[in-house]
Amino acid sequence: MLKLIFVALLPWCAALKAGRELCIGNIIPDTDACGGGVVAGCAKKYVKVGSRYAQCKEVDGNCLTAELCTPGPNIQKVCYEANTPNNAKYTGDHWKLADGDKKQVAFTVKSKNDAHVSFFNSKKEQGNRYEIVIGGAGDRISWIRKCTRNRCHNRHELRKKGFNGALSQEKEFWATCEKGKIQWGTGLVVGQQMQQEWTDSSAMECAYADVRTGWGSTGHWNFCVLGSNKACHQGVFTPDSRRYLGDHWMLPIGTEKKVTFKVKAKNDAHVGFFSHLKSTRKDMYEIVIGGWGNGQSVIRQCNQCRNEVVKRTPNVNNLAGREFWATCNDDGTVRWGTGSTIGESLMQEFKGKHGCKFLDLMTGWGSSGTWDFCMLA
Repeated sequence: MLKLIFVALLPWCAALKAGRELCIGNIIPDTDACGGGVVAGCAKKYVKVGSRYAQCKEVDGNCLTAELCTPGPNIQKVCYEANTPNNAKYTGDHWKLADGDKKQVAFTVKSKNDAHVSFFNSKKEQGNRYEIVIGGAGDRISWIRKCTRNRCHNRHELRKKGFNGALSQEKEFWATCEKGKIQWGTGLVVGQQMQQEWTDSSAMECAYADVRTGWGSTGHWNFCVLGSNKACHQGVFTPDSRRYLGDHWMLPIGTEKKVTFKVKAKNDAHVGFFSHLKSTRKDMYEIVIGGWGNGQSVIRQCNQCRNEVVKRTPNVNNLAGREFWATCNDDGTVRWGTGSTIGESLMQEFKGKHGCKFLDLMTGWGSSGTWDFCMLA
């Protein structure tokens, strides 16, 4: 009988428009099924394991391992796709890490050098952080370092070449933060093939993760936060300003982007699904809940433009707070409803022309708002 071990893997089946998602699955140590030493075309081979299909993978010059693409039970993740330019700046998205003492991430990156991953203690752009530099100094040296007040110190070096590759070559890594202990390694099995470890005697909290490249390299990332299937934010305040906050939270990878939220507002709770980070007015969908004095709701294809669908919704908002959900599909279908269960109590639906990658919030017209929301994997 094959022994199944739960690990973080890449699926063969997630050919999503938003990017290729990392997957929690199983390693099947079945050498015969994948052909053993026959490496040619290894990644194109699939074997059937029960009712599921698995992709073979080259390991140390041999086609030895089959990887299930379907998630294992009770293992949760939220995954994101990011492109980082050659500018030495973090994306600013600051992906929220799962609750608990041990924070875990697994990711792939295509870069020539200087793939930087940081665990931040706050949402601030220049917040205190633990920084892992993979393949700095021309892909010759890696570091773990602590950065406070945007000054980095306590550099712990690993002089080892070849962690990065060509821009077309995808490399796999994992990293953890637990009470000041920082670890990272190669592959997608957290805890295995560890490359570096350092413990900070004055531990900082790890609450968010972010990535960057520079120093001659760009990067393409598929990044998964392990331990939760949603990214939640509490107490987000939107003033009576008629302007989106500008935070543009990155939505998790998936063909359907899903958000649940509770908002305390008198009227005009606006939810914006944006297709680009820099979108402001166009290339977005705007859901207006309880506009026109809390009496009407609409869906639009841009900020403050023509109403595409309209519905009378008297007293839909209240200052005590009410729960809603909203979704945006890759095919441009936008929906929202009341309650906390996606798909139930549908209020409005509209079919647009583009997908969604970012979320933002707004209130105005005599109302501020306080939001608790979760972006679901």
